[in-house]
Amino acid sequence: MRITNQGLPILYQDARVVVIDKPRGFHVHPPETNAHKVPRSKVLFYLLWDQIQKKLFPVHRLDAGISGVLLFALDLEAAALLQRQFVERQVQKKYWALVRGHFQEEQGRIDLPLELETTGTLVECHTSFRVLRELELPSAVGGKYPTS
Repeated sequence: MRITNQGLPILYQDARVVVIDKPRGFHVHPPETNAHKVPRSKVLFYLLWDQIQKKLFPVHRLDAGISGVLLFALDLEAAALLQRQFVERQVQKKYWALVRGHFQEEQGRIDLPLELETTGTLVECHTSFRVLRELELPSAVGGKYPTS
């Protein structure tokens, strides 16, 4: 997904929320620490504010390297309600990933804890997967594999 002269791709907007198609390589909001400077042109919060000229409250986030659907509230009350729904897992999130290699099973579940970046604490994580399609690309991987 690319940002055009018309701005970020808006999938839905009403008086309380705006939903965008987040491009890969952009941060949702400025980093919390000054250790990693990110230009304003790579921060969706600023870009969307410039585009719609309304207060914005990020409801959730996606890592900079991930593209996907991103939700912003346009008022504090909507933000609190939506964030609570995410915390209470009333929102079902689905991720589609392109992975390299082959699965031995067509579907399954991975139970592997993830480490929080902020504290280093391990938290439970459960991922259910289903292989939608396998394909081979005619581009070499290193000197070992002639295709991907």
